[in-house]
Formats: sequence, structure tokens, C-alpha cells
Amino acid sequence: MQFGSIVTLLAVFLILAQTFEYDTEYDIGELITCEEDCKCDHTEPSTITCDKVKFEEEDLTTANLKLMDKSAIYKVVKLTNNRIKMLNKKQIVPQLAKNVEELDFSDNLIRAIDDKAFDDFAKLKVLKLSDNHLDFEDMENVFTSKLGKSLDRLYLDHNKQLNDVPKGFFDGLTNLKTLVLDGNVNLELTDKTFGKGMKNLEELSLDDCNISDLPLGIFDGLPKLQRLSLRGNPFTKIPDAINKIKNLKILDLSETSITEMTENSLSNDHSIQHLIMQNLEYLTMIDNCAFCGLQELKVIDFSDCKHLFSINDNAFGSKSKQTPPKLEEVHFDNCNLSTLHEDLANWEDLKKLSIGGNPLNCDCNLKWLLDNPHLQTFNGVTPTCAQPESLKDMPLNKVNDKVCPQAKINTGIFSEPKKRKCLSFVALVLAITFVVLVLVAIFGFIQYTRRRGRLTNVFYRPELPQMSYNKLPTNPDLMSKSYTYSIQQEKA
Repeated sequence: MQFGSIVTLLAVFLILAQTFEYDTEYDIGELITCEEDCKCDHTEPSTITCDKVKFEEEDLTTANLKLMDKSAIYKVVKLTNNRIKMLNKKQIVPQLAKNVEELDFSDNLIRAIDDKAFDDFAKLKVLKLSDNHLDFEDMENVFTSKLGKSLDRLYLDHNKQLNDVPKGFFDGLTNLKTLVLDGNVNLELTDKTFGKGMKNLEELSLDDCNISDLPLGIFDGLPKLQRLSLRGNPFTKIPDAINKIKNLKILDLSETSITEMTENSLSNDHSIQHLIMQNLEYLTMIDNCAFCGLQELKVIDFSDCKHLFSINDNAFGSKSKQTPPKLEEVHFDNCNLSTLHEDLANWEDLKKLSIGGNPLNCDCNLKWLLDNPHLQTFNGVTPTCAQPESLKDMPLNKVNDKVCPQAKINTGIFSEPKKRKCLSFVALVLAITFVVLVLVAIFGFIQYTRRRGRLTNVFYRPELPQMSYNKLPTNPDLMSKSYTYSIQQEKA
């Protein structure tokens, strides 16, 4: 009887053990289906999205997910907006690891990641760890050289605990092209933050990191850096470190505290093509030669700089020895500008112009723009006149015949001030030449008459002899004649 009871208990234990093992292997947080739990899209790139997943009202807390279909292949896996706290090696979608090219763990509660956790993802190009609770010190062995062979883009933005970046932290990521560190308000940067291991980095974003200045040598290890975004930081001037980036093409300093663009704000050796400085609350002026030397510049955007009231007409170097850039897009909409100088830049190649939302004074100084036949190419808000009162709120393309009617209408793509100046100069030279020739002719005539002994002074008027014949004219001015020469130069 006792032996039978033992056997019975043993059998029950084995059954329970098997049941427990089965339940553990197929936990509600591990076995997923595309029909109920996640969305599976086989369109290239094939993507599985597990966003805000709940299993029987329980939040997803693990990345150790397994699909019902064991043959499934997905290149993109998104486990976003869940409550994952830990990423364990060998437990990150293990069934899919060898084919995954992008992993997205944004908006979770991740505080820790195992060492070498992503080494099994041989094809991983994009890793997003945004909006978590990560700390650099707890990830020193996560971004290994093995991961670095494939990883192209890394997102660590908006993590609450990211502070000091350990020396050489990113050095294993030798093929990394894009690094995003936005929103880490306690980030501490030094000359050693981005080491020589990041020699292939092309794009760096440090938006909203509460950075007031940058270490002078911070970009020295990034020889291929082309795109830099520093939006939302409290810079009052452009950091000197930016002037050391030789191949920079896109610079974004929007929403900073910059007050003035001066001649030395950007150095002449830049290859910048896009300069984006939107919504600068404290910017009031763009000074003389502020953009001189930026000959590659194509797009400039100062939209929503509501206190910007003055742009020097030599800001691009058009009046100095500098060659102004061939701008394609100019955006100054929603600023405080009353005019736009005709000589500011070469407008011939312009494709987009946005100046709506400015208190424009539609006078003769703006006539060159009002007469432009391509006003309809304006982008954004249609520009209107704020002054004079008679034209207030009228669109620019409706007032060209009401402004400065005596001005000569230019029919070119944009007005061509340089051509008109050239014509005026030629007219002046011809006039001077004519005067000189007249003077030379008179002088020659004097010399000729002197040599012939006829007159000693061509303007000499001899006195009339006294005569008793009253019928002869006695008016002393009879032989006096005056000649006046005047040149009227038409205004260009």
C-alpha cells in the first residue's frame, strides 16, 4: 500500500513537471502569433511589429519571443511601447536573430543589457534604444567590434541616465554612419567622447542636450562627418568646434539662443550646402559677410526668426571680392523683415523663395522683386505688403504696377543689378570720352590758329571802330554767343 502510494505520487509529480515545462516553454510572453498579438508584414522589408502588446491583459515584458511559424524570416523587428526592462543575450527574438537587419526597442523600460547581447545579429544595421533608462556604465561591453562590423545606425536618444561617456565607448562601432543622442540633458562631452574608432561617422545628432558650448577638439576623430544637428541647445553663438569640421555639408542650429550672425560666425573653409537656423528667438541681425566663403551653399533657412529685422546686403559677399553662392532655396518666412536687398545674392538659380509673414515695405527698394515674373514660385505663405498703408495686406504679385511706377521694369528671371550697373558704367565712359574729344578739338583749333597768326585767343572779341554811320548795329553783344553742354543720365 505504501509502495503504491509512492508510485502514484511519483506519477503525479512527473505529470506536473511536464506541464510546468510545457507552460514555461510556451509562456504567454514568449509564443506570439501574427494574427492576434503582433502585426506581420511580408512586404519588403518584411516587418513584425509588436507595439503595446498585451497577453490576457498582461504587458509584454520580455524580448524572448518565438513565432508559431518556425520558418518565418523577418528583417525588421519592432518591440515598441512595451514594458521590457532587460535584454538578455540569446533571448532577443532568437528564432529571427540571424536575418534581422533592424531592431527597435523604443519606449520601453530597459535599464540593463547583457554584454555582447547583439553579437548574434550578424546582419544588424539599425539599432534603436530610444526612450529607455540606459546608463553608459552598464553598457561598456554591449557595442562590441563584432556588432560594429554591420551596425550602420544607432539611436540612444532620450535615455534618462546617460551622463558621462566613457573613453572609447563607441570605438568598436567602426562602420557606424549615424549616431543619435538627442534629449540626453545630462550628457557630458569631452574631446575624447568620439574616438578614432568612429572614423566613418557621417551624421551626428545632439538635439536638446542642454549643451551651451562644445569642446574644441570634440569632432577631431570624425573626419567624414557631413551632417550635424544641434537643435534646441542654449548656444548664444556658433561654437568654434564647428569651424574645424572640414567636410560638413548640413548644419542645423535651430531653436538655439544665437543672437547675431557675424562675419566670423562660420569660417571660409566650409563646404556647407544646407544651413538650417529656424526659430532663433533672440536673433536680430545678419551682419556684413556673415556667409562669405560658403560658396557651396544651396539652401538657407531662417524661418520663424520673429525678431530678425536686418540682413546686410553683403551678407553673402556679393559686394566684396567674395564669390556669392548659387542659392537654390531661400527661406525667411515669418521673420520681421521689411525689405530684401536686390544685391543680397545671385538669384538666377533660385528654385524656392519663402518670405511670407514679414512686414514688407512695398516701395522702390522692393520693386526688383515685385516685377519678377516668377512670383508664383514662392513657397509657403503668400507674401503681402505691410506698408504703405494704401497697399496693406495686398499680395506682392498684385501690386507691381502700383509701386514706384517710374521705375524701369526688368523682364529677366530676377532683376539683374550687375548688368544695369555695367551699362551705366559704359554710358559714363562714353560721355567722358566725348567731352575729352571736344576739349581736344578746341585745344587743337587754338593751337592751329596761333600758328597761322590769325588769332591769339579764339574767344577774343575785338572792339568795333567808331563809325558815324547810324544805320550800323551798335549793340555790343551782337557778336557774343554762349554754348551750354549738358548730359542727362537716365536712371537705371
